[in-house]
Amino acid sequence: MSQALAAKVEARAATDEEVKFYHKNGWVKMEGLISKDLAAQMLERAKAEILDGQSDGARSHDRPAWRDVYNLGRDEMVEPFASLVRSPVIGRNTQRFIRRDVGIATHADMLAVKMPKGQPGSGVTEYHQDYPNFPLDRHGLLTFWIALEDMGPEQGIMRFFNGSHKEGPLGKRPLDTGGLLDFYPYVAEDYPLSEPLSLKAGDCTVHNSLVVHGAPANSTSDKPRWTYLMSYYPTDARWTGAPHHIFNAEAGLKLQEPVVSPKFPIVIGG
Repeated sequence: MSQALAAKVEARAATDEEVKFYHKNGWVKMEGLISKDLAAQMLERAKAEILDGQSDGARSHDRPAWRDVYNLGRDEMVEPFASLVRSPVIGRNTQRFIRRDVGIATHADMLAVKMPKGQPGSGVTEYHQDYPNFPLDRHGLLTFWIALEDMGPEQGIMRFFNGSHKEGPLGKRPLDTGGLLDFYPYVAEDYPLSEPLSLKAGDCTVHNSLVVHGAPANSTSDKPRWTYLMSYYPTDARWTGAPHHIFNAEAGLKLQEPVVSPKFPIVIGG
C-alpha cells in the first residue's frame, strides 16, 4: 500500500520532452529531480554510512566499481531516503517512462559511491544491461540514479548506448567477467554512445533496464562520486522462478504469479 510522502521531501514530475527522450534512447537526464537541500541531507547521511561505516564493516561493502550500502529507504526506513523511495511522484514518473497505467513497486535502493582513484571501489563499471539479472517475465524495471553533489565525468558518471534497449536482453553475466561489448561488439557500432555527463546535486539519470550502460573509473584523487539509486518495476510482472537472492520464495513469491510482497513496497497503484 502506498505511503504518504513526508512534507520535507519533494520530487518533480517528468516533462513530456524527457519522457519522449527516454522512449527513444532508453535513458534520460532529469535536471533537479530533487532539491539541492534534499540532496545535501542525503549526502550527509551517505557520508556517515560510506565513510564511517567502514570502521566496523557494518553495512558498506567494496565492489570493484563502487562502495555500496543497500536499502536504507526500502528496509531501514531511514529518512529522507524512505520518503523519497515511496514518493508517488516517482511512481507516476515511472508509469510514464514505461508507458503503462499499472502499479509500481520498489525493487531496491542503494548508495553506489565510486571512490577516488587508487581506493577500493573506484574501478570501471563494465558495460551491461540490468534486466537479465532479474527473474521477471517482462521489461519495465528502471532505475533513478541521483547525484548527491555536483560531479563531473572524471568521477565516473554513467554513459549509455542510445537506443540499445531495443536489442532486447543480451544475456546475464557477472560484471567482473568482462563487459557486454566483448560478446556483442556490434552494439558500439550500431548505437551511439552518449556524451560524457556532468550533474548538479539533485540531478539524475533514469535508465531502462535493457539499455546498455556503464561508467569509467573515478580518475580523481579526492572526489568520490556520491550517488543514490532507486529502482522500480510494474506490479503485474511475474516471477519466473530463476535463482535470485532477493526475488525468491522466501519473499512470498509464487511461480508465474505477480511479484507482489511486503518486501517490495508499492508506491502507486494502477
